[in-house]
Amino acid sequence: LGNVPGNLNISGGVINGGIATSEETSPCGGAIYVSNANFTMTGGKVTGGQAIAEAKTTLGGNIYLSANKNYSFNISGGVVEDGIASNGGNIYVANGNLTISGDALITRGVSHRLVSNNNGGGNVFLQKATSLTMDGGSITDGTATSYGGNVACRGGLFTFSGGIISGG
Repeated sequence: LGNVPGNLNISGGVINGGIATSEETSPCGGAIYVSNANFTMTGGKVTGGQAIAEAKTTLGGNIYLSANKNYSFNISGGVVEDGIASNGGNIYVANGNLTISGDALITRGVSHRLVSNNNGGGNVFLQKATSLTMDGGSITDGTATSYGGNVACRGGLFTFSGGIISGG
């Protein structure tokens, strides 16, 4: 799904695959790209997205999120799994605030880059003025070749008050 103005709500169904690629710019959001819009996921599955480029940093294999303070990102249910990117295999948050709660499952994301070992956040990567609040749900089994197998926080704030983080 491309840049969606307004709101993107996912409550069921499957978004399977999707590839963002470019050798000119950094590819973002293999399956979903959200910029200056609200994003809510209460069910369904986003799986197998890839952001790939041979010589560029790639961001958010499954989901790329960027917004100013007027928008929110909430994942309270469903599954985000098996994404691949150099930063944020499953989810990359460039700007904005992400809340993970309920029975959300973020799993098996891979942060990998062929030309550099400077990558992280197998499942979730936080950049710049971002925040992640986790009071439920699970982040599991992420892999990164540099740092943050499950979560990498690079300039953001991570508040953990509940849920499960394991296997990274």
